[in-house]
Amino acid sequence: LCVRGCEMEGMLDQNGRVIEDGPEPRPVLSGDTRTFRVMLDCNQYRLDMDHAAQGKEDVYETFNVLMRRKPKENNFKAVLETIRELMNTECVVPDWLHDIILGYGDPGAAHYTEMQDEIATIDFNDTFLHMDHLRASFPEYEIKVKCDDPRKLVPPFRLTFEDVLNKHNRDKEEEKDVKKSIIVEPHVIPSRGPYLFNEPKKNAIPFTPTQVEAIRAGMQPGLTLVVGPPGTGKTDVAVQIISNLYHNFPGQRTLIVTHSNQALNQLFEKIMALD
Repeated sequence: LCVRGCEMEGMLDQNGRVIEDGPEPRPVLSGDTRTFRVMLDCNQYRLDMDHAAQGKEDVYETFNVLMRRKPKENNFKAVLETIRELMNTECVVPDWLHDIILGYGDPGAAHYTEMQDEIATIDFNDTFLHMDHLRASFPEYEIKVKCDDPRKLVPPFRLTFEDVLNKHNRDKEEEKDVKKSIIVEPHVIPSRGPYLFNEPKKNAIPFTPTQVEAIRAGMQPGLTLVVGPPGTGKTDVAVQIISNLYHNFPGQRTLIVTHSNQALNQLFEKIMALD
């Protein structure tokens, strides 16, 4: 029994013309004869030819079963090429993500709390509906407000996490004694005009503390994975992260990748509903 692998380059009809892999349904072709043009492993082919020259069986004359994987499922070569490029070329992939992509890094080391450049002050924009919503979103934190007028305690809010300040200058023992507190600073968005349609669109979803933590993680350096069953607000969290990233880092670009056009359309529809 001999098994050989190859890469399918194309399929020819009985007249030698290339049959393109197009959308379903495929065109009706005349005749039953098809020729597969493949790219073999050159080293294995040389060994096989050397054996055939010595009087041994020519394996390429005795194939009777041909198995072909669907192109969409056969991504093994593409994965290997990506790994090779990551290892051999200058890449913009950050250091904390490089080892994880290659498969031997610790995913936990990519959490934002482990990052050297964790951001202490973040503009949460319209994530919170009001001050009580903000307080409920951080039950383990002491909330400090930089405003004496209660009438001005309205979103958007800029938050400074005091436990993150000088975090990497402390050892683990000192880290345990640091009290968690947040400095809340409301700020006013400049007026865009006198008309109602000039008013910025605002979020209307009362995010839970778990969702707020996911939004905070998504705005920080590091790797964030949001998992949950249907209907738990994963898309809303992703949209809020994208909106907040834009308002915090307007000079940077955001790449959005989805598994389908429908999912991408849902994201864009909700993004357009925000400012």
